[in-house]
Amino acid sequence: MVSDFMNIIINCAEKAAVLARVVRSEAIMLKLLIEEKTDKNCKNDRFVHDFKTLVDVLIQEMVKHEIAAKFPCLTGFVHGEEDNTFTNAIGESVIIEIKSTAQETANVLRRVLNNNEKASQLLAEIIHGDIQCQNNEHIFNKDDTINIDNFGIWIDPLDGTNEYISQNVVEAQNGIYSKGLQCVTVLIGIYHRTSGSPIAGVINQPFHQVLPNGQWQGRSIWALCYNGMNFNSNLHLKTEKDVPKEHNIKKYTVLLSGSESKTVLQQLNRDDISIRRASGAGYKLLCVIDDLADAYVLSKGSTYKWDTCAPHAILLSMKGSIINMENADESTQIVYNQMDPSSTKWNNSKGIIAFKKLQILEYLKSILS
Repeated sequence: MVSDFMNIIINCAEKAAVLARVVRSEAIMLKLLIEEKTDKNCKNDRFVHDFKTLVDVLIQEMVKHEIAAKFPCLTGFVHGEEDNTFTNAIGESVIIEIKSTAQETANVLRRVLNNNEKASQLLAEIIHGDIQCQNNEHIFNKDDTINIDNFGIWIDPLDGTNEYISQNVVEAQNGIYSKGLQCVTVLIGIYHRTSGSPIAGVINQPFHQVLPNGQWQGRSIWALCYNGMNFNSNLHLKTEKDVPKEHNIKKYTVLLSGSESKTVLQQLNRDDISIRRASGAGYKLLCVIDDLADAYVLSKGSTYKWDTCAPHAILLSMKGSIINMENADESTQIVYNQMDPSSTKWNNSKGIIAFKKLQILEYLKSILS
């Protein structure tokens, strides 16, 4: 059933968020887990220093493990940003694997965490525990079925790792955070292995808001758009009148990366466009989904398939999309089953434009061409 498949993906993302919050709440644990990426092949070209955390690898391997257990036909077709090796304090390389029991997994983690028994057990218990999200079965039609044999999955276990590690605390401006924990997202996207089209996606924002007791509360946004079926969780979305857009002084809000080119900045420097910046590709795409921004424009090939697959599926369910910025056209939608021509990485090499309404796409095309 469709509901069974989607609920497992949603629960995987929520378990990832729980893991991220637990690790982030323990300062000593977080310090233990941070490792600089030293492999040149793994570096994102945008950053001088890019960090890999054990929680990244744990989330990725946990999702792989759970999906393979529930859907054996998808074994080998769940892909992520991280490799599953981690170097501990004494220089020992450890392969992170989720074992059949919590104790076995804790034994693996203990080698990474310098025999820190408490941290190893805590992480293993979360990984092997049951976490149930809000029941979404009422959203689906009971008779709907789905053949997942030709599906593939892209995972970004923690998009916005730098913000996850940092201590940044900022106030939102018109609902958008420029940086901070709110910019961290867990992204799980499903695509069709033959066509490359995005099918379904879950975005979990582990650090959505702080509760009165000081604890962080997250949220989950998801959608499925496939074979005439269109389900999503957009009941939480604000309506256009609820979202302040700088008191309507500007007509459109466009999100950009901090490293965007001067040419694009000059092209978008117009009276009817408000340019905003925020950290994290997943978070910027979430802002478009949430109607906090009208579009996200990126001229560089610094986003990857794991960044865009989940948001792309959600936007498609809302009649939006993500397309290549170069030669922008509705027919140039990002595909997820192959590398871009002339690219040796799984990046979106021609840049991207993400949008919900064709009106803003047509306007941006006229400006950026």
